[in-house]
Amino acid sequence: MLQPQKGNMIQGGDSKEQRDTKEQQRKEVLAREYRVKVTTKVATSRPYPYGWCTYYAASRKGITTNYGNAKNWPVTSKEPSQGSILVTYENRTYGHVAYVEAVDGFKVTVSEMNYVGFGVVSKRTVDIRNIPLKGFLN
Repeated sequence: MLQPQKGNMIQGGDSKEQRDTKEQQRKEVLAREYRVKVTTKVATSRPYPYGWCTYYAASRKGITTNYGNAKNWPVTSKEPSQGSILVTYENRTYGHVAYVEAVDGFKVTVSEMNYVGFGVVSKRTVDIRNIPLKGFLN
């Protein structure tokens, strides 16, 4: 029977190679869980902290100006267009912004961060007649 060499075994009987393999697999699972496959225009300067809706919208649109909380973002139109930013009062304190992916009449598909959870990117389709809409930033 082969005896493990001193230093090759760790607690629980796993060899260093087994431990390294398990650690790599754990890292790959975490990366898959948090990876977002989105084509983005990344802002050269990030005026907003990661995790908030403003961070994601500014990154997607290439915005480098800090407008403050989402409710303070300027609007340039009441009509949605692909690539614009949806600005709402969905959160009465801070507002909310999202990136417009597609438009079908009053139905607007947006991608956004921090709507379903902090730092989480999600997509949804909203009827702009049924949300507290401020407008769109083109």
